[in-house]
Amino acid sequence: LDSARRLDALEWLVQAFDTLDLADEQLFSAIGLLDRYAAASNTPIAAGPGAFALVLAAMLIALKVSGFKKDLEQARKLVVEVSGSSRPWSAVRKAELNILRRLGFRACTPTAYHLLDRLLSDTLNAPSDRSAVGSEDMEWDNESKMRCSSLACFL
Repeated sequence: LDSARRLDALEWLVQAFDTLDLADEQLFSAIGLLDRYAAASNTPIAAGPGAFALVLAAMLIALKVSGFKKDLEQARKLVVEVSGSSRPWSAVRKAELNILRRLGFRACTPTAYHLLDRLLSDTLNAPSDRSAVGSEDMEWDNESKMRCSSLACFL
């Protein structure tokens, strides 16, 4: 995607996820799907209805992978509303299949947030051995935990 089209897609997704009150994690997944799809494409993604169908498809895939049924139902209603057609499903389903095929059906991938969150949870939950030299340096206070949590959310 060129930078202008990517920005348009990101802005639309942010607004859609905010309007539907969906989790940020699902938003990150949808953006990640679009970025991975674009990176795996041999040719630039053309502007127009096909590109918007890809954005809608990425949103739906992200919700199918990690959302709740009510979230997916809300998103489906939004798809009908914004598509300007009572039958947008042909183009959206085709876009979903294109995304999934190009990504080898690997729709679930960890984000930087997931990796940092996992590393920090392992570190913070590890039992400390007070007998080890310098083990007091391994103790984390609540402020440090919150800072790391904030960093994970930012990433």
